[in-house]
Amino acid sequence: MLVSAALAFSALPAAAVREQVLRPSQLNSDPEFYDGREVVVRGYSFLAPEQNFLLDSRERGVYNRKKWASEENFTAEDDKYCLTIINPNLLFEKAHNSWGLTHHMLTLRGKFVAHYYDTGVIDFGACPIAPGFIVEKIIKKE
Repeated sequence: MLVSAALAFSALPAAAVREQVLRPSQLNSDPEFYDGREVVVRGYSFLAPEQNFLLDSRERGVYNRKKWASEENFTAEDDKYCLTIINPNLLFEKAHNSWGLTHHMLTLRGKFVAHYYDTGVIDFGACPIAPGFIVEKIIKKE
């Protein structure tokens, strides 16, 4: 199934991929395909000190908060829904405070980076998996 999806996307012009709205888990399912591409992603935001990521949905956000509260360990299955925002300072500036955009569904345009951790960065607010996202534009807040 992933192979057919990748083949379908490879036949599309770059602009078509850029206009499709993807979830974090869709990007994480094929990071090499999306690496370096401009994409549009929609996800539930966690933006606070030591939290700079998107999850697939509000429901996934509720699930994660309950799991954190119970101190239960996250699994690789949980991690696939998480996408690190590499430049959260842009979102803080747009909101004019650190809480204006957190815990909202955000649609963002930017660049997908498959190997964020390969740069040697230490990011305490990031997801435990390597992909990241550089925000270029806020399209929508819900």
